[in-house]
Formats: sequence, C-alpha cells, structure tokens
Amino acid sequence: MISVESGEEGLLKKYQPPRSIDAIITYDMLSSPLSRENYVHKMHKLIELEDLKRSQIISRCVYSLSIQLGYFHHYYYQSSS
Repeated sequence: MISVESGEEGLLKKYQPPRSIDAIITYDMLSSPLSRENYVHKMHKLIELEDLKRSQIISRCVYSLSIQLGYFHHYYYQSSS
C-alpha cells in the first residue's frame, strides 16, 4: 500500500504508478517523428518507461535479497542446532 502524505493525492491521480511496457510504448509513439507538438507527450512516456524499469529492477533486488536472507536464516539456524 502506498502511503500518501498531504498534497500528494493530486500527484498520484495525475501520475499513475508504472503499468506495463505495452501501455507506454505504442506504434504511434515509435512511428511519429519528434516535433514541437508531440515533444512533451513523448518525454512523459519516456519518464513513465524509466519509472517502470526502475520499479522492475527494485523488485528484482528485493526478491533476490529476500531469497538470500532466507538462505542465510536457514543455514544459520541449521548449523547452530
């Protein structure tokens, strides 16, 4: 659950948490050249993509750490008994 501090509710409504890569990168985004009219939209999509990748990397690190801690816990308590 995301804890929301005062003043952040509006930001969470405007900027949703990362979704899937298919929702971020579309054929239209890739096929249309960068212009003054679509610059802001494309930059927002790139930031969204960066947030998604960062979230995936952090999730992998947390998962890996939990496995390592579980192994350590198991090994430590097996050897001390």
